[in-house]
Amino acid sequence: MDKIPYQAIDTTEGNNHNPSQLFIGQHSAPETYAIEYIQKKLCPHNGCLVCTTCRNIHDKQHHAMRWFFPEKAYTRDELAPLFQTLSFALDADELFFIVIEKADYLTAACANSLLKSIEEPPAGYHFLLLTDRPDQILPTIRSRCTTFTVQSTHIQSSTDPLFHLFTTSTPSDPSLFLKMLDKEKPTEQRSIALLDKLLAHWITSYKNALAAGDVDMQNNSQRVLNVLAPAIKHPPMPGSSKIMWKNLFLQIKK
Repeated sequence: MDKIPYQAIDTTEGNNHNPSQLFIGQHSAPETYAIEYIQKKLCPHNGCLVCTTCRNIHDKQHHAMRWFFPEKAYTRDELAPLFQTLSFALDADELFFIVIEKADYLTAACANSLLKSIEEPPAGYHFLLLTDRPDQILPTIRSRCTTFTVQSTHIQSSTDPLFHLFTTSTPSDPSLFLKMLDKEKPTEQRSIALLDKLLAHWITSYKNALAAGDVDMQNNSQRVLNVLAPAIKHPPMPGSSKIMWKNLFLQIKK
Protein backbone atom coordinates (compact mmCIF):
# COMPACT_ATOMS: atom_id res chain seq x y z
CA MET A 1 0.00 0.00 0.00
CA ASP A 2 1.38 3.40 -0.97
CA LYS A 3 0.79 6.39 1.29
CA ILE A 4 -1.64 8.82 -0.33
CA PRO A 5 -0.52 12.42 0.19
CA TYR A 6 -3.68 14.05 1.48
CA GLN A 7 -4.00 17.02 3.79
CA ALA A 8 -7.06 18.09 5.76
CA ILE A 9 -7.66 21.81 6.24
CA ASP A 10 -9.77 22.78 9.25
CA THR A 11 -12.75 24.69 7.83
CA THR A 12 -14.95 24.59 10.92
CA GLU A 13 -17.35 27.51 11.06
CA GLY A 14 -16.60 29.56 14.16
CA ASN A 15 -14.07 28.47 16.74
CA ASN A 16 -15.69 25.27 17.97
CA HIS A 17 -13.57 22.12 17.81
CA ASN A 18 -15.81 19.18 18.56
CA PRO A 19 -14.74 15.55 19.14
CA SER A 20 -16.53 14.21 16.05
CA GLN A 21 -15.08 15.02 12.65
CA LEU A 22 -16.58 15.70 9.24
CA PHE A 23 -14.26 15.07 6.27
CA ILE A 24 -15.29 16.83 3.05
CA GLY A 25 -13.73 16.09 -0.34
CA GLN A 26 -14.30 14.94 -3.87
CA HIS A 27 -14.42 11.32 -5.03
CA SER A 28 -12.52 8.96 -2.69
CA ALA A 29 -10.47 11.63 -0.86
CA PRO A 30 -12.47 11.57 2.42
CA GLU A 31 -12.49 7.75 2.52
CA THR A 32 -8.75 7.50 1.86
CA TYR A 33 -7.94 10.16 4.42
CA ALA A 34 -10.19 8.51 7.03
CA ILE A 35 -8.38 5.20 6.56
CA GLU A 36 -4.99 6.88 6.90
CA TYR A 37 -6.22 8.84 9.93
CA ILE A 38 -7.34 5.65 11.73
CA GLN A 39 -4.12 3.87 10.79
CA LYS A 40 -2.08 6.60 12.47
CA LYS A 41 -4.21 6.32 15.62
CA LEU A 42 -4.24 2.52 15.92
CA CYS A 43 -1.01 1.36 14.28
CA PRO A 44 1.84 0.85 16.81
CA HIS A 45 4.17 2.33 14.19
CA ASN A 46 2.14 5.51 13.50
CA GLY A 47 0.55 4.29 10.28
CA CYS A 48 3.25 2.14 8.67
CA LEU A 49 0.72 0.83 6.08
CA VAL A 50 2.25 -2.66 5.97
CA CYS A 51 1.51 -4.21 9.38
CA THR A 52 -1.52 -6.39 10.07
CA THR A 53 -3.28 -3.51 11.85
CA CYS A 54 -2.88 -1.14 8.89
CA ARG A 55 -3.94 -3.77 6.38
CA ASN A 56 -7.04 -4.67 8.38
CA ILE A 57 -7.97 -0.99 8.63
CA HIS A 58 -7.41 -0.57 4.89
CA ASP A 59 -9.75 -3.52 4.28
CA LYS A 60 -12.24 -2.08 6.82
CA GLN A 61 -11.99 -5.25 8.88
CA HIS A 62 -10.31 -4.00 12.05
CA HIS A 63 -12.03 -4.87 15.34
CA ALA A 64 -11.74 -1.26 16.61
CA MET A 65 -13.73 0.31 13.81
CA ARG A 66 -17.18 0.04 12.29
CA TRP A 67 -17.75 1.37 8.79
CA PHE A 68 -21.21 2.31 7.53
CA PHE A 69 -21.89 2.73 3.80
CA PRO A 70 -25.46 3.10 2.52
CA GLU A 71 -26.76 2.08 -0.88
CA LYS A 72 -29.39 4.78 -0.54
CA ALA A 73 -30.72 6.94 2.30
CA TYR A 74 -29.83 5.64 5.76
CA THR A 75 -32.57 3.99 7.82
CA ARG A 76 -32.88 3.64 11.59
CA ASP A 77 -32.52 -0.13 11.21
CA GLU A 78 -29.19 0.28 9.40
CA LEU A 79 -27.87 2.41 12.25
CA ALA A 80 -29.10 0.09 15.01
CA PRO A 81 -25.72 -1.73 15.21
CA LEU A 82 -24.07 1.66 15.80
CA PHE A 83 -26.03 2.22 19.02
CA GLN A 84 -25.41 -1.36 20.10
CA THR A 85 -21.68 -0.74 19.70
CA LEU A 86 -21.83 2.48 21.74
CA SER A 87 -23.46 0.60 24.62
CA PHE A 88 -20.18 -1.22 25.35
CA ALA A 89 -17.77 0.69 27.59
CA LEU A 90 -14.18 0.73 26.39
CA ASP A 91 -11.12 0.09 28.51
CA ALA A 92 -8.95 3.04 29.50
CA ASP A 93 -6.93 4.34 26.51
CA GLU A 94 -8.90 2.07 24.14
CA LEU A 95 -10.09 3.68 20.88
CA PHE A 96 -12.97 2.82 18.59
CA PHE A 97 -13.85 4.58 15.33
CA ILE A 98 -17.32 4.78 13.81
CA VAL A 99 -17.18 5.89 10.17
CA ILE A 100 -20.35 7.10 8.46
CA GLU A 101 -19.65 7.30 4.75
CA LYS A 102 -21.95 9.41 2.59
CA ALA A 103 -23.16 11.31 5.63
CA ASP A 104 -25.30 13.39 3.29
CA TYR A 105 -27.52 10.28 3.00
CA LEU A 106 -28.59 10.66 6.64
CA THR A 107 -32.30 11.41 6.79
CA ALA A 108 -33.54 13.98 9.27
CA ALA A 109 -34.78 11.18 11.56
CA CYS A 110 -31.44 9.35 11.44
CA ALA A 111 -29.47 12.55 11.93
CA ASN A 112 -31.56 13.54 14.94
CA SER A 113 -31.04 10.13 16.53
CA LEU A 114 -27.26 10.65 16.26
CA LEU A 115 -27.00 14.19 17.59
CA LYS A 116 -26.25 13.38 21.23
CA SER A 117 -23.79 10.62 20.36
CA ILE A 118 -21.93 12.79 17.87
CA GLU A 119 -21.80 15.75 20.24
CA GLU A 120 -20.64 13.74 23.25
CA PRO A 121 -19.41 10.27 22.23
CA PRO A 122 -18.79 7.80 25.06
CA ALA A 123 -15.17 7.72 26.25
CA GLY A 124 -12.87 6.33 23.57
CA TYR A 125 -15.36 6.48 20.72
CA HIS A 126 -14.74 8.71 17.69
CA PHE A 127 -17.14 9.58 14.87
CA LEU A 128 -15.79 10.24 11.38
CA LEU A 129 -18.41 11.47 8.90
CA LEU A 130 -17.51 11.54 5.20
CA THR A 131 -19.17 13.43 2.36
CA ASP A 132 -18.63 15.08 -1.00
CA ARG A 133 -21.84 17.09 -0.66
CA PRO A 134 -21.50 19.23 2.47
CA ASP A 135 -24.47 21.36 1.49
CA GLN A 136 -26.67 18.29 2.05
CA ILE A 137 -25.48 17.76 5.64
CA LEU A 138 -27.98 19.04 8.18
CA PRO A 139 -26.73 22.11 10.09
CA THR A 140 -27.38 20.29 13.37
CA ILE A 141 -24.85 17.63 12.35
CA ARG A 142 -22.27 20.10 10.99
CA SER A 143 -22.41 22.20 14.14
CA ARG A 144 -21.43 19.17 16.23
CA CYS A 145 -18.39 18.28 14.15
CA THR A 146 -14.97 19.69 13.51
CA THR A 147 -14.98 20.09 9.74
CA PHE A 148 -12.02 19.35 7.50
CA THR A 149 -11.68 19.80 3.74
CA VAL A 150 -9.52 16.99 2.37
CA GLN A 151 -7.32 17.55 -0.67
CA SER A 152 -4.32 15.96 -2.32
CA THR A 153 -1.02 17.66 -1.54
CA HIS A 154 0.43 16.78 -4.94
CA ILE A 155 1.62 19.94 -6.67
CA GLN A 156 -1.11 20.86 -9.11
CA SER A 157 -0.63 22.49 -12.45
CA SER A 158 -3.07 23.42 -15.15
CA THR A 159 -3.24 25.19 -18.47
CA ASP A 160 -6.64 26.59 -17.50
CA PRO A 161 -6.42 30.41 -17.65
CA LEU A 162 -8.51 30.72 -14.48
CA PHE A 163 -6.06 28.50 -12.62
CA HIS A 164 -3.16 30.65 -13.82
CA LEU A 165 -4.95 33.83 -12.78
CA PHE A 166 -5.63 32.61 -9.24
CA THR A 167 -2.14 31.21 -8.64
CA THR A 168 -0.20 34.37 -9.45
CA SER A 169 0.45 37.14 -6.94
CA THR A 170 0.40 39.94 -9.50
CA PRO A 171 -2.61 42.29 -9.58
CA SER A 172 -5.17 41.68 -12.31
CA ASP A 173 -7.29 44.08 -14.31
CA PRO A 174 -10.96 43.49 -13.34
CA SER A 175 -12.18 44.33 -16.85
CA LEU A 176 -9.84 41.74 -18.39
CA PHE A 177 -10.93 39.18 -15.81
CA LEU A 178 -14.60 39.73 -16.70
CA LYS A 179 -13.81 39.28 -20.41
CA MET A 180 -11.96 36.05 -19.59
CA LEU A 181 -14.90 34.82 -17.50
CA ASP A 182 -17.36 35.55 -20.32
CA LYS A 183 -15.11 33.71 -22.75
CA GLU A 184 -14.42 30.68 -20.55
CA LYS A 185 -17.99 30.20 -19.25
CA PRO A 186 -16.92 27.81 -16.46
CA THR A 187 -19.43 25.07 -15.66
CA GLU A 188 -20.14 23.79 -12.15
CA GLN A 189 -18.09 20.61 -12.72
CA ARG A 190 -15.15 22.54 -14.12
CA SER A 191 -15.34 25.02 -11.25
CA ILE A 192 -15.27 22.25 -8.62
CA ALA A 193 -12.26 20.61 -10.31
CA LEU A 194 -10.48 23.98 -10.47
CA LEU A 195 -11.19 24.68 -6.81
CA ASP A 196 -9.60 21.33 -5.92
CA LYS A 197 -6.47 22.21 -7.88
CA LEU A 198 -6.28 25.70 -6.43
CA LEU A 199 -6.57 24.42 -2.87
CA ALA A 200 -3.82 21.85 -3.44
CA HIS A 201 -1.61 24.52 -5.05
CA TRP A 202 -1.95 26.95 -2.16
CA ILE A 203 -1.48 24.20 0.44
CA THR A 204 1.83 23.39 -1.24
CA SER A 205 2.69 27.09 -1.41
CA TYR A 206 2.00 27.47 2.32
CA LYS A 207 4.13 24.45 3.24
CA ASN A 208 7.00 25.64 1.03
CA ALA A 209 6.83 29.13 2.54
CA LEU A 210 6.82 27.64 6.04
CA ALA A 211 9.89 25.54 5.27
CA ALA A 212 11.70 28.53 3.72
CA GLY A 213 10.75 30.92 6.51
CA ASP A 214 9.06 33.25 4.01
CA VAL A 215 6.56 34.99 6.27
CA ASP A 216 5.02 37.16 3.53
CA MET A 217 4.33 34.17 1.27
CA GLN A 218 3.09 32.17 4.23
CA ASN A 219 0.60 34.89 5.17
CA ASN A 220 -0.54 35.33 1.56
CA SER A 221 -1.02 31.58 1.09
CA GLN A 222 -3.01 31.36 4.32
CA ARG A 223 -5.14 34.32 3.22
CA VAL A 224 -5.99 32.63 -0.09
CA LEU A 225 -6.72 29.31 1.65
CA ASN A 226 -9.13 31.10 4.00
CA VAL A 227 -10.98 32.46 0.96
CA LEU A 228 -11.04 29.14 -0.92
CA ALA A 229 -12.24 27.00 1.98
CA PRO A 230 -15.85 28.31 2.07
CA ALA A 231 -16.13 28.04 -1.74
CA ILE A 232 -15.10 24.38 -1.60
CA LYS A 233 -17.33 23.71 1.36
CA HIS A 234 -20.30 25.20 -0.53
CA PRO A 235 -19.64 24.48 -4.25
CA PRO A 236 -21.50 26.47 -6.90
CA MET A 237 -25.09 25.58 -7.62
CA PRO A 238 -26.28 25.34 -11.26
CA GLY A 239 -25.99 28.72 -12.91
CA SER A 240 -23.95 30.32 -10.12
CA SER A 241 -20.37 29.55 -11.21
CA LYS A 242 -19.67 33.00 -12.66
CA ILE A 243 -20.91 34.70 -9.51
CA MET A 244 -18.65 32.47 -7.42
CA TRP A 245 -15.56 33.31 -9.51
CA LYS A 246 -16.36 37.04 -9.37
CA ASN A 247 -16.55 36.85 -5.58
CA LEU A 248 -13.27 34.94 -5.40
CA PHE A 249 -11.61 37.51 -7.64
CA LEU A 250 -12.75 40.36 -5.39
CA GLN A 251 -11.47 38.61 -2.27
CA ILE A 252 -8.22 37.13 -3.57
CA LYS A 253 -7.01 39.65 -6.13
CA LYS A 254 -8.02 42.83 -4.29
